[in-house]
Amino acid sequence: MREFCSRLQKFGYDSAICKSKWKHSIDFPSGEHTFLDVIDSSSHKKDPVRVIIELEFRGQFKMKKESKEYNSLVCKLPDIFVGKCDRLQNIIKILSTAVKEYMREKKMNLGPWRKQ
Repeated sequence: MREFCSRLQKFGYDSAICKSKWKHSIDFPSGEHTFLDVIDSSSHKKDPVRVIIELEFRGQFKMKKESKEYNSLVCKLPDIFVGKCDRLQNIIKILSTAVKEYMREKKMNLGPWRKQ
């Protein structure tokens, strides 16, 4: 990830490795997640664009016990995600809904890390 970030910086992008951490709560266990945050200000006509780069994106959604429908959604995901925050949130919302429905059908508990 550091190599990727430094290469982006060499090409003139404002990029940084970001780490998101959260504390344990009633609904969620504590955890952390690392991703690349890039601000593209190359176009002088428009405002700078914030882009998230998620390496191993597809792997974040794999499960051992998955349905065919959920698996087909995960297989359509790219290995590396490059896009705006709102697009990433929409993808996460779709996958969270799909896994919630699958777990409900199988009468299994949904792990807190699987919630949106």
